Amino acid sequence: MGAGGDRVVGPVAHVAAQVAEVGEGVSLTPGQRVVPSPNIPCTVARPGHHPTPEEACVACRPGGAGANYCLAGKFLSSNTDGLARTAFVHPAACTVPVPAAVPEALSVLTEPVATILAGLEPAAPPVEGRFLVIGNGAMGLLTAVVLRLLVKARPEDVLMTGHRWATRAAAVEGLATPVEDAEARAIAGPIDVAFECVGGEAASETLALAVD
Repeated sequence: MGAGGDRVVGPVAHVAAQVAEVGEGVSLTPGQRVVPSPNIPCTVARPGHHPTPEEACVACRPGGAGANYCLAGKFLSSNTDGLARTAFVHPAACTVPVPAAVPEALSVLTEPVATILAGLEPAAPPVEGRFLVIGNGAMGLLTAVVLRLLVKARPEDVLMTGHRWATRAAAVEGLATPVEDAEARAIAGPIDVAFECVGGEAASETLALAVD
């Protein structure tokens, strides 16, 4: 990281932080609110081994799969300590400043929404398309919100599978149409894009559903 010049230290509240100290040359200021990205690619995490993009891991090199697939970096709470700490050192290059007008309750959604937007880029969801969102948890709901905002998707054009509809129906209302898991493979008509938003141990099953 080079003499600490690109480090940020701050106490964490959920996944929003407040800058406590900065190194030389950092444009952030103490007291500023930021969102730290949990993904630290190899060129930032290990510059001694990967000093340039051309010398990065195969994923981070120009034309590679991208930093999200970095083979030699760090990902907070995965292969290094996570965000549930009072204070920690974090590279400024992996830190997003929070505008003063944005409340903390929204700023904590920066990383998950960025993940969804990154997935939408190659998918290129069409305006007036029809979509299947597999999973009615936080990522599924945020995906439906982004589809509503970006391509003006109507609730009847966003079909969503999931569990515990009795407690989650209100959150989905106006965003998507609930579909029971057992009914998903029998959906009539074409689906333009399917979004798998479950992951974890169920990933193999839900990915198979998306492919089907």
